[in-house]
Order: sequence, then structure tokens, then C-alpha cells
Amino acid sequence: MFNNVGSKIKGAAVATFYLTTISSIITGIWLSFHFEDLSFLLIAISGVISALVLAWIIYAYGQNAENLEIIKKAVTLQYAPKEERDEFEKAQKESFERSKAEAEALANKKAEMRAKRYEAAGINIPKEDPKEKPKTARHSFVQCPECKKELVYPHDATVGVCSRCSAPFSINENGTEYLHLSPIKQPESIPNFNKWIAEIEALTNEELLKRYLEEDEWQEEYRYLCYTELMSRLNIN
Repeated sequence: MFNNVGSKIKGAAVATFYLTTISSIITGIWLSFHFEDLSFLLIAISGVISALVLAWIIYAYGQNAENLEIIKKAVTLQYAPKEERDEFEKAQKESFERSKAEAEALANKKAEMRAKRYEAAGINIPKEDPKEKPKTARHSFVQCPECKKELVYPHDATVGVCSRCSAPFSINENGTEYLHLSPIKQPESIPNFNKWIAEIEALTNEELLKRYLEEDEWQEEYRYLCYTELMSRLNIN
């Protein structure tokens, strides 16, 4: 009864809006049969506006309650013992796999139903070759080499940065490997500094790390800015 109070308050706000709006309209219609002036129209409009403002206030309170609950869970998890964090991440992974399996089962069921409709209509559709290799998954799980946190990355990713311990690492067929970043000597001058710095600040940590490692693709000055920006974000000395 008292779980997920924020969502219940938001639902009450929506219900309050509709009930108050309907009541105002009914009251306006009733007054229109007893008064010849347009006061009934003013009452109906003011009632709808009041209902909307009241619903906004209640809904915002419910949204704040939900946000506080999310922040509380995040802070509690951050300072929880490692065993509890690992258990939570394991549960998240299992939930992800379960949702993926349910989505695949639903897709297969829809494909079977569609094939039956085509067959009933006399439409021939090509069948998939069972020997054909399945398509590569869009995302895959990798493990941080330092804190062992399970992370989700695109299947073609080559580098990553841990969201827990900020460790930079490479991703290959054998797993992950910690990357020791060698400092780059500060250049005497940096051309296009303002243009580069604006572009670099918009990059993700993984993109910064990738450009830092690609020595043949980027100028040394540009790689230096990527390196300093990445170090400042990760707070690595």
C-alpha cells in the first residue's frame, strides 16, 4: 500500500484533474439551465484551469518523491559493501538476459503467426537457412580488469573506461586488459585550440581514449588535449 508512493501520487494527480474537470463542466451545464447570463461558462473554464494547476502541483510532488527514491537507492548502492553491489549487478544482468529472452520469444511468436497468415493466403516467403550464422549481438558484457564490474559495451568496441573505478582498458577477444596511459609532452603551441577544445569536451571518455591511442590518425597536439581532458575527468594523477 505504501510502496512506490511517488507513482501513486502522480496517478492521483491525473485522476484529480479528470474528476475536477468533469465536475466543472457538469456544474456549468446545470447553471446554464438556471441563469440566462454567461456566468456558467466562466465557472466551467475557471474550474478546468484550477484543476490543471492543482494536478501540476500534485504531479510535481509525486515526481520529486520518485526522484528522491532513485537518489536514495543510488547513494545506498554506492556506499554498500562490495558483495551487495556485486549482487545488485548480477540481478541487473539476469534481468537484462531475461528481458532479452522474452523479447526473442515474442519476436519468434510473431514470426510464426505471420508465416501462418502468409501460408493461408497462399504467399510463399523464403525460409531462413538454419546453417546461416546468427547475426552478431549489438552489445556484449565485458568485465573491468581492475574492480571486476560487469559493463555493457557495443560488440565492436575496442576500448572502454570503467564507470566505477575509472580504469581505462582495451577490449579484445580474450577479454579486457588494463591500459597504462603514457603522458604526452606538452607542446609549445596548439593550433586551432578553441575549435579543438570545444570538440574534445563533447566526446565521451571512450572516444577520448580511442583518439589518444590512435597515434597515426591525429596530430600530437590534438592527442595531448584528449589526454589532458581524459585525465581531468578520471582524476588520475
